[in-house]
Amino acid sequence: MTGKRLEIPAALGPVEGNDLGRRSFAASPAQFSETGFPSLEEVQQRLIRAALTRCNGKIEGPGLAADLLVVNPNTLRSKMRKFGIRVTRSV
Repeated sequence: MTGKRLEIPAALGPVEGNDLGRRSFAASPAQFSETGFPSLEEVQQRLIRAALTRCNGKIEGPGLAADLLVVNPNTLRSKMRKFGIRVTRSV
């Protein structure tokens, strides 16, 4: 595959506001060298929290958190346990 290049900000998609944590995913590689590069676990945690927030804490079903993250709902639950992420739903 020649001529193709992975653009990280484009691959991560748009970020609305700054609800994904203290560092934005839209940072350029030059900014990472100044602020520190987020660990894979930190990025996973922020993405899980953002998906749960968008889906009001709902994990399983079409268009819900596991579907948005393109993971099996049981995998998402396992990651949530690992990171100590608890679901809180607003009524």
